[in-house]
Amino acid sequence: MDITESEFTIFEVTPDPNELNNKRIKEIKGGKVNIKELFRYAGVFEIILLIIGIIGSIGVGCLNPLLMILTGDVVDTFVNGENFSKEGGSIKITTEEMNYEIMNSISDTINKLVLKMLYFAIGNMVAGFLQTICFFVLSEYQGIKIRSLYFKALLRQDPGWFDCHKTGELTSKIINDIQKIQDGMSLKFGRLFQTFSSFITGYLIGFIKCWDLTLVVLCMFPFIMVSMMGLGMSAGIFTMKSHKPFSEACSIAEQTIGNIRTVHSLTQERSFCESYNTKIMETDKYNIKKSIGIGTGLGCMMFFIMSSNALGSWYGNFVVRGKGGSDNVKAGTVLTVFMSVLLATQSLSQISTPINILNSAKVAAFNVYQTIDRIPDIDCQSIGGECPTECNGNIRFEDV
Repeated sequence: MDITESEFTIFEVTPDPNELNNKRIKEIKGGKVNIKELFRYAGVFEIILLIIGIIGSIGVGCLNPLLMILTGDVVDTFVNGENFSKEGGSIKITTEEMNYEIMNSISDTINKLVLKMLYFAIGNMVAGFLQTICFFVLSEYQGIKIRSLYFKALLRQDPGWFDCHKTGELTSKIINDIQKIQDGMSLKFGRLFQTFSSFITGYLIGFIKCWDLTLVVLCMFPFIMVSMMGLGMSAGIFTMKSHKPFSEACSIAEQTIGNIRTVHSLTQERSFCESYNTKIMETDKYNIKKSIGIGTGLGCMMFFIMSSNALGSWYGNFVVRGKGGSDNVKAGTVLTVFMSVLLATQSLSQISTPINILNSAKVAAFNVYQTIDRIPDIDCQSIGGECPTECNGNIRFEDV
């Protein structure tokens, strides 16, 4: 085949993609995104769902400590009824009449409190429904969108980029990493707002009802915060370090199973097993360190929480007897303060799971978003560059 040049325009073609890939700046291998970047692909509808879900989470977190106020009122109602029965001895009424008055007084008050508890239950149900449905729909929508963008980004990359990335590693990101991102946007993300709102509401109730008892219980709070910070740092650091060897292990397993006949014919089963075990052992090493850090932080946190409960019980005895800093404190008030602060403090012990999941999501999002944002040297979707509009010439085929 001979090509006769007539009016061809000759211009410099793109260099070898492998050469470009070696010269280009290496991608950052580790890191994590922030909360704002995690939701970078959320549209208006997803943002509305996120806001409603956060409001529902805050509502669920606030209602639980507020319910303790009604519980304290119930205790005060029974205590007041008992005091009325003791004072009835100085009033010339029969025992039946006194019991009748006591029961009427208690029944009227209890009925009002039960009705308020019913309203609290309805509010908790509505807030819990909004929290669950909004975060579920949000995470599903975002998972579908990120998978689509990641797959389009893979189709956009040049051949030289694929030479530096194993096929199984890319598949692992589609399956595992995007699922981690989806988990970080799900109901577990709402648990963070639920926990913090419960914590703030519980201590706010405590300071309003009996400030001195709350301060006694709060003296352990700095130690609890230090334990929680250590827990979060352990989860974040070791999750980020274990991500790369785990992805490589998934890649080895997928390539081996996908080409099992070739591997078996070449008797390379032991070699691939050793490579897989090496990566898994490296992953386990970081996971063990992460578990030790989380377990130590959680154990210290629970120790300080139980210590604060013991101090609160000890000082509550003085408050009821009128020897505390607050005046006219009833038994129901002490119970309200103690239970609300207890719920607020214990809510911190449940924060390790959502923090760990959120850290995993931010690490996975860093790797996935880095691929989505990458502009290849040979961009098949680009409309730029030099494109000849007309090509005139003669092509002659001989001896075909």
